[in-house]
Amino acid sequence: SRTQSFLAIGQGNGIFGIIKYNQSVKRSVSIYVQGKVQGVGFRYSSKARADSLNITGYVQNMFDGSVYIEASGMESNLHQFIQWCRQGPALAQVRDLRIEESEDASGVPDEGFVIR
Repeated sequence: SRTQSFLAIGQGNGIFGIIKYNQSVKRSVSIYVQGKVQGVGFRYSSKARADSLNITGYVQNMFDGSVYIEASGMESNLHQFIQWCRQGPALAQVRDLRIEESEDASGVPDEGFVIR
């Protein structure tokens, strides 16, 4: 039998959608993180968190001061990773988090999580 859970997708402090997910299915997402997220160890901390959850992908700083993440993994692990991204490392101040499901994971490494 499949185990299904629900992931609330929000922007800022509000919730604008709920995605039903199956914990034993692999998925890919794009995550846009805004706030005080550069210069606070966000990329390095996200790599450590992703590695601990067997998530593949990458994280990179953007020119507008945000952080962009492409992540693939089992849905239950992605859920935990997204919850971590809502807070980030201790010095981060996440103001906004936007998540989009990725149909094409061709840019995501097959193994490991890298900092770009």
